[in-house]
Amino acid sequence: MPRPPTATKKKLDEGLPGKREVEPNIESAPAPEAAPKWIADSPLALAEWNALVPERIRCGIHTLLDVNQFGRYCILMATFKRVVLEVNREGAVVEGKAGLKMGAALSILLDLEKQLRALEMENGATPKSRNYLHMAPEVNPRDDAARAEFFGGENQA
Repeated sequence: MPRPPTATKKKLDEGLPGKREVEPNIESAPAPEAAPKWIADSPLALAEWNALVPERIRCGIHTLLDVNQFGRYCILMATFKRVVLEVNREGAVVEGKAGLKMGAALSILLDLEKQLRALEMENGATPKSRNYLHMAPEVNPRDDAARAEFFGGENQA
């Protein structure tokens, strides 16, 4: 089984021991702080959005490319919280014909937990995934060298 990839931050801290250049992230424009309407219609999802967006902005990871994914995370978290209340009220198991079985709410809760964990890992919401977050250096699109490289050596002024 291959080793897991080394975090970019760790590579930079160690001075790029493999001597390979680090691939930069794709840059996107910053997203607005206000939640989209489809998030604002759910009070729990909106509360999640408002709680996390300031920190995402501070870390530089709240971009237009990530708004929909982060919005889905907020909706899933709001649903997760509602289902937790349902499990607490009804119980995790129910009496079935063959004895005790997992309740429907618990089954939904476990499925939501898997989806949330995947999104949390994608969005840097776990300690391990935060090691992999890095921002690309700013590139001026009008830079002649970058333009020449992009257009195959010709300067397209």
